[in-house]
Amino acid sequence: MTIQTRLVYNSPRDYGLPHNEWRPGQFDLLKKCQNAINNGGGFIFASAPTGTGKSGVPAALSCETNVLVLVHTLGLLDQYERVYGFDIVKGMQEYKCVHPQKVYSWRQRGVVPLASDCHLTNMRDCSSASKCPYLVAREKALSSNKAACTYRYAILSEEMQKRGGCLVMDECHSSSDEILEFSEFKITEEDIKSFGLPPFPVYGYGKDGKGDLLDNKTKNIIIAWLAGCIARVNIMDVSTILTPEGSRAKRMYKYLTSGLNLITESDGLFLFCGARVIEKNLFGKRTQNQLVIKPIDSKIIAQKLYEQKDFVLLMSATIGNVKPLADELGISNYTFYDYPHPVPKEKRPVYNLGVTPMTKINLDAIPGLYRTQAVIIAKWIESLNNDWRGIVLTTSNFKVKILRDNLRTILGDRIYNPKSPSVSQRIKDFIEDKRKGLIAVDTIQGWGTGIDLSWDLARFSVIAGVPFSNPADTYNNVRISRPGGRSYDLWSTYNTIPQACGRTSRGEYTNGEYLLNVSALADNNAISSIAMNYYPSWFKESIINE
Repeated sequence: MTIQTRLVYNSPRDYGLPHNEWRPGQFDLLKKCQNAINNGGGFIFASAPTGTGKSGVPAALSCETNVLVLVHTLGLLDQYERVYGFDIVKGMQEYKCVHPQKVYSWRQRGVVPLASDCHLTNMRDCSSASKCPYLVAREKALSSNKAACTYRYAILSEEMQKRGGCLVMDECHSSSDEILEFSEFKITEEDIKSFGLPPFPVYGYGKDGKGDLLDNKTKNIIIAWLAGCIARVNIMDVSTILTPEGSRAKRMYKYLTSGLNLITESDGLFLFCGARVIEKNLFGKRTQNQLVIKPIDSKIIAQKLYEQKDFVLLMSATIGNVKPLADELGISNYTFYDYPHPVPKEKRPVYNLGVTPMTKINLDAIPGLYRTQAVIIAKWIESLNNDWRGIVLTTSNFKVKILRDNLRTILGDRIYNPKSPSVSQRIKDFIEDKRKGLIAVDTIQGWGTGIDLSWDLARFSVIAGVPFSNPADTYNNVRISRPGGRSYDLWSTYNTIPQACGRTSRGEYTNGEYLLNVSALADNNAISSIAMNYYPSWFKESIINE
């Protein structure tokens, strides 16, 4: 049954929002959602740029409608709790165990048990269940009319999937990729050794050992192997179940069981078994033998998230051309609203620096192209305030090194010298280093989405490379070969450009006006006619050709 809502044409505070005035487009989107719910529900996609107050819409809807919001990061989850009073639940690994016997015995060994180490099949059977912080958070979120969790949690939680009412998929531009990532089943060579599992049943599957769609014969082999793995791990007894070793075995048993369920219940699976790069950074790469099984299509999993919901709102700042994303998620009937940017375009200009496309063909034909690109970027940066911090993003660690070295010969110590091989740590280090004028040169992967470089953390961004999919990636090639796969691949690629520019342009408002933030495109792949077909309108209008 569709939940009915009542339109209330008053201030945001009447809806429980912590501000007195509606932001541009915010109230209009709220009314459109309410009207959709009152007229049978369905799907709404909303392209709502940073500053339109997207997060306030589900908070307002929760006044009269049961709402569940899905987000990608724990930071955004905490924001929904802190700013809008949502009841949130995180993964079990984020909560400490409070079982007295377990806490005491584990601490004697220098280990702190977590809720994910629970030894019981039903956590509610624990004598400390009423005090378990995870159970308390989960029960509160499940019974709340205003709940939020991560995509990963919702994918794994049937209870969240069965909630009725309204589902809001925040930052929906990467929802499909998130669904596929968290649906992956992986067993490593270290797991084989650690748990005494049978050896991999296949190795080098697919052409040149790069993996392929799972055929029925190999599927049966994998099923038999997983059954053997489960039997090998299921040897816990009362004396070991409360120990760290018992906890690890229980988690592996559950994981293997989930893998068996995935392969027996799903079609369209991709199998890889061989040496896989598990760490790749500026200092090299590390490989490990792994068996990986993952779906090639997110539709069926996405359907589980919203099939029992009355209404679904999918919102992002950078949707642009909505059809590839809707097709990817299996949504055929929907309404799309494209909202203008609340920040005047002159306060968020995107300059096209006119750099020759940084394709392999051009780079091979023009040996000095890397240097030429660096000189053009450096000249543009020097035209800005010297105190401004910024980011320069390209598409591979190899290109990062060349670009960083070239820029350092021109801009000197302004070019940040990272110490960590970890992208997340490099981002953290850059943010914590408060020196004025500092410039980070790094990969668009990791820096291009999900981080907030507002105010003086960074005032400009430069996109020095478009992250096209790797033609050697067999899994991605299989996905591209599906109907609509090529269009989604291009949409996903070009979506990273406005996302990356948006890291430094957050709609900051001071002294009665918006703060100036600028971006530059230093690869003409980013301004091709194909790119323009996928960009959101607010981004296209801000591009300035010099």
